[in-house]
Amino acid sequence: MKKSIGQKNVAVLLGHKTPAHLSRYESGERLPSLKTALKLGLIYNIPIHILLDGYLDACRNEMRRSEQQLNRKPGERDCPAEIDFCSFEERLSSPRATRIDLEKGRDHATKIVRLQAERMDHI
Repeated sequence: MKKSIGQKNVAVLLGHKTPAHLSRYESGERLPSLKTALKLGLIYNIPIHILLDGYLDACRNEMRRSEQQLNRKPGERDCPAEIDFCSFEERLSSPRATRIDLEKGRDHATKIVRLQAERMDHI
């Protein structure tokens, strides 16, 4: 189809009475359904992944975070170095806490204290 087709005509091709939905898609206020996105791709002769580029990136990032969660060992948590406090309380208060859990908690707390001490020396 032609790229120079007007919004009203595109709206009609999509089954809408007015171009209001189209304006919402363009502004990012609303995402089109898969069917509508495919139709838009056909109308403008643009691959769907280009039409939904920002959303595709958001999905990709979400999948990476989920994959990282799946690859973690049970009880393991995110605790970036820049965070001042990271709690092992839940794990250590569990009736299933082991000596290894206690050692990991102690080692983690020691690491946090060292990081804080290093930060204070560099201030």
